[in-house]
Amino acid sequence: MNIDTIMNPRTVTPGETKAALAAVIAVTETVRQAGRVPSGVLYAVLCDRMDLPAFEKMLQIIVGTGLVKRDGHELVWIGPVIQ
Repeated sequence: MNIDTIMNPRTVTPGETKAALAAVIAVTETVRQAGRVPSGVLYAVLCDRMDLPAFEKMLQIIVGTGLVKRDGHELVWIGPVIQ
């Protein structure tokens, strides 16, 4: 997945849409479970699946949900506590 795919919705296939949504959910859930995660660690895990601009766009989407905030280079869960 690259930034062109994300920024030009006419070129996105249903499979790419599902993959992008799965990535957003997985990263959000990882931050929720850990409480704090260095964004560089997440990118190191995902860099073979997406380029850096796509990763940054995904983080903007996640932060935009209001469940996660950026604290320097860390992502911090600020959503509800789910037991």
